[in-house]
Amino acid sequence: MNVGAIACGIFWLLFGGLALLFTCLGSKAAHLASGFDNLPKQEQDCYDTRRLSQDYRNQFLLWAAVFGVGGIVCWIFTPWLALPTFLLWLVLFFKGVHLDEKKAFAPYRYREP
Repeated sequence: MNVGAIACGIFWLLFGGLALLFTCLGSKAAHLASGFDNLPKQEQDCYDTRRLSQDYRNQFLLWAAVFGVGGIVCWIFTPWLALPTFLLWLVLFFKGVHLDEKKAFAPYRYREP
C-alpha cells in the first residue's frame, strides 16, 4: 500500500474540488474566503469579488497540481516523496497567509467605502 500516493491523492481531490467550487460559484465564492464574510456589507462592496474568487481558484488549482504531481511521483518511485510534496505545499500555503484581513484583501480593493 502506497500511503504517500494515497495522501497526495486525497489532498488533490480536496483542492481540486475547492477549485471547481470557486469556478462554479464565480464572484459569489468570495464569501467563502477566510475573513471576507466578517467585513461589513458596505465594505465588502468595495472589493472586486470576481478577481478575489479567481485568485483563490488559481491558488487551489496550484495546490491540486502540486499534490497531483506528488502523488504520481510517490506512486512511481517511493511513498517517502510525499514529505517534500507536503513541505512544498506548506511553503506555498504560508506564503499566502495574512493575519490582517485588511492586508489580505488590499489587492482587491477598488474604492473606499
